[in-house]
Amino acid sequence: MILEPLRIAEYAMMFSVLFFTVVMLLIYLRNRERITRSGQKKYEPTVSVVIPAYNEEETVGKTLESLLEVDYPKDKIEILVVDDGSTDKTAAVVRSFKDKRVVLLQKKNEGNKAFANNHGIRHSKGEVIITLDADSWVAKDAIRKLLAYFDTDVAAVTSAVKVREKDDLNFIEKLQRVEYLFTIFNRRLFAMINGVYVTPGPLSAFRRKVFDEVGLFDTNTIMEDQEIALRIQSANYRIESCMDAVVYTSVPRDFDALMKQRIRWNRGGMQNAMKYAFMVNPKYGDFGMFVMTYSIASILLLLLVSTVVAVAMTKIAETAYNDPLLAIEPIHVLSFIVLLLTIGWTVIALREINDKKTKKRIVLAYTILYCYLITLFMFIAIFKELKGEKQVW
Repeated sequence: MILEPLRIAEYAMMFSVLFFTVVMLLIYLRNRERITRSGQKKYEPTVSVVIPAYNEEETVGKTLESLLEVDYPKDKIEILVVDDGSTDKTAAVVRSFKDKRVVLLQKKNEGNKAFANNHGIRHSKGEVIITLDADSWVAKDAIRKLLAYFDTDVAAVTSAVKVREKDDLNFIEKLQRVEYLFTIFNRRLFAMINGVYVTPGPLSAFRRKVFDEVGLFDTNTIMEDQEIALRIQSANYRIESCMDAVVYTSVPRDFDALMKQRIRWNRGGMQNAMKYAFMVNPKYGDFGMFVMTYSIASILLLLLVSTVVAVAMTKIAETAYNDPLLAIEPIHVLSFIVLLLTIGWTVIALREINDKKTKKRIVLAYTILYCYLITLFMFIAIFKELKGEKQVW
């Protein structure tokens, strides 16, 4: 009977979600005093900031303005803007900055951001390489706070990526704002078990010698910022996460743009998960046995559920119509518990990062609506992957 595989898949997924939530809660409780602690190291190396830019005339100027105001010695920082074959006035905007720290590099567009990042890295001189998107703006103390986390075994440090603050954020942007804040908190928790699996494009810092050892960004992936993090983890380096090195970025304003972005992220994530599936191994510690195992298992469970859910929904709807109470099963009670845990976990995250702006109704909408929306995007991404549809950056 086709309902049996569905029941097995549902309970397997529910157990997976509960297990993941409980583990993250235990990590939080064990490291609560360390979560918001800033880096302690005094580290002031030469720094190269690489900014890939494709048709960013409207944003790259503000990005450069924010960088030129950072609290860091002027003789120890260079800013390399890689004009990646832009057809607008990106190059002209960059040339308008007369500060000698700003260097314009121009190249033809080769299809994705990884080529531009690599071009900038090859022309850089810094001991630490910082990648920064051309539509992102850094806080004045962000670079110093990132560098404070570079212990001897740390290969990279991620930042606190936040949605650009403005008065006219629409509903979709507000939901993403909660998501980004929640992600900052979660990434910090993952750092407690050396489990950071992505170095976000908006702002991340890397030791140059790590690129010399593991190679530059992979130009054959659509999620180069995740792939390089997984490659760094496979070399048994540590990636740290800084919750107070803030960078503000723009996010999709409408449903179509959000769906396009998330499908790309999900497809790239699935491809990277399969590529690094060999890391499901005790050799890679918590990263291999928890982070990678959960990442791969969640994809497989979604695939299983998607094949039987249509038939099951028909049966459930029929039972609910005849007797609503009989339609309530243990899985529904567990689902309600997961919903409550998710709401509570989101509130804890917002409190820990000292967010006081988010309204309760937005948190509720994020928990109920947005999480299901993200699941929908995952289903679409899985379908496109199975179909073999071409995906570009």
